This record gives sequence, structure tokens and C-alpha cells, in this order.
Amino acid sequence: MNATKQRAAIAAIQGLVIQARLLAYGRALDEQIADLLDQCEYLPGLLLKQEDHSATFGHALRDIANRFPSCRYAADQYEAATAGI
Repeated sequence: MNATKQRAAIAAIQGLVIQARLLAYGRALDEQIADLLDQCEYLPGLLLKQEDHSATFGHALRDIANRFPSCRYAADQYEAATAGI
């Protein structure tokens, strides 16, 4: 994964963590917050692999956004930043 994709991926993960915090502040069920964080846990590992897993990262991010609509912005920003790269 090149540096541009890595920066976009890190920004997306940051956005997901922010959304998890907002869920907590909004008094979401613990299970919802845990579910979101369980989904997020998979993403950093993709960045650490030697091979380029940016497509897998993007698909996982979109799956998270589909389950948690408040996370769509992070997925949209990642896709916009990595389009055509």
C-alpha cells in the first residue's frame, strides 16, 4: 500500500474511532459500540501486511459503513482519496 493510501486508511480508522466515541456519548448500547470496534480491529492489520490490501481495506470499510451509517463519511473519504490510485 503506497503512502497516499496509508494516510487515507489511517484517517479512516481515526474517523471510525471518533464515531465509536460519539456512540458512547450518545449512550448507545455497549453491544453496538463493541460491534463497531470489533469491525475496526481488523483494519490496522491490513496496513501492516507487505502486500497491498487496499481493496480489502476499502471493502471492509464499506461493510462497516453499511452497518453503521454514521461511519459513511470515513468510507467515502477513503474512497475519494484513493480513487484511481
